[in-house]
Amino acid sequence: EVCPANWTPDSPTIKPSPAASKEYFQKVNQ
Repeated sequence: EVCPANWTPDSPTIKPSPAASKEYFQKVNQ
């Protein structure tokens, strides 16, 4: 898993794949 620059322990991590990254951004942009 990849942590974004402004990551905090309670934030979702980015998995290094397009589908998982899309899922991450959907969580973050809710």
